[in-house]
Amino acid sequence: PVGAGFTELGTASWYGRKFHGQLTSSGEPFDMFQFTAAHKTMPIPAWIRVTNVENDQSLVVRVNDRGPFKEDRV
Repeated sequence: PVGAGFTELGTASWYGRKFHGQLTSSGEPFDMFQFTAAHKTMPIPAWIRVTNVENDQSLVVRVNDRGPFKEDRV
């Protein structure tokens, strides 16, 4: 199951054009058009559900990188 047994609440970041094409921790290039994510501890790869708590919309993304590097982000 997607992200089974793990919940984390906080603000996410989005990295676009500046990082497009740069290598991620998994060794693949970052593609700003794909649904991928960075996480400090989740395994690479992992499939996780991300939900916007303001409108309850969610999608499944693949963890392929490490981060975030700002303390107030998840």
